[in-house]
Amino acid sequence: MWVVVYTMTKIFLIAIIFIPFSLWGNFYKNQLEGWFAYKEAVKEEEKQDEPDDKKIKQKKTTVEIPKNLQELSAKEFEALITEAKEIATVHPTKDNVRKLIILNNYVQDRADALSNTWTEVMLENPELDISINIGKSKFAKNAFGAASKEEKENFFNRYEKYLTIVLFYDSTKKEITQAQDTIFEIIKYTNTNLKQLKIDTRNPSVENLLNTLKINKDLTPDIWLMVDINKSQKWKRLSIGLSTKERIMDQLYVMGKQIIEETNK
Repeated sequence: MWVVVYTMTKIFLIAIIFIPFSLWGNFYKNQLEGWFAYKEAVKEEEKQDEPDDKKIKQKKTTVEIPKNLQELSAKEFEALITEAKEIATVHPTKDNVRKLIILNNYVQDRADALSNTWTEVMLENPELDISINIGKSKFAKNAFGAASKEEKENFFNRYEKYLTIVLFYDSTKKEITQAQDTIFEIIKYTNTNLKQLKIDTRNPSVENLLNTLKINKDLTPDIWLMVDINKSQKWKRLSIGLSTKERIMDQLYVMGKQIIEETNK
């Protein structure tokens, strides 16, 4: 009797152990019915719905110039020419380089147009001249108001040897450069001790000076005063654009007097 009970118990335990494994096997065979299969299906669906902007875009290999070039905003044109430079650098075909040159020429034409219009506006509206705005300081107003012809003459007779009038010009703009140069020749005739220095902005050797004074090559003539006194050198802008002798000399008197008084303190 005991042997029968023992045998039945053993069979029962074996059945308990193997039945779950049998059920699990069927469960895995039909895994789409399982909870984990649902999760995998959701993930697969999410992959299919990924937005297009996450996909890798193919980079352009050809420079393209839009027909509405003049209608582009400054930011749009900057992005266009940056892209063109990148494409032409990686793919330097003749067509890409030709189109890049076209874009660069367009930039230069716009810069020249700005420079020419700038000069015309400054001549027609002298109150916009930065040098005149500088002259609106309290010191400048007092200097202009109180200075007589005799006082100006005394100033130049005493300090003219320390002053240099500097003309920054663009050698490619011959007409306006010659016009300003004529004014400088008149100044030389009336102020013989006033030194003059003429600098071509196209000269690579003066690049450091242009950067130091923050001179825009596209805005010339650019007229400055350089004062060398008491072992120090000071620079002040007198005028931008084509300027008359009277304007230059008035500004030179105001700026020169200010610098010398500050240096002698």
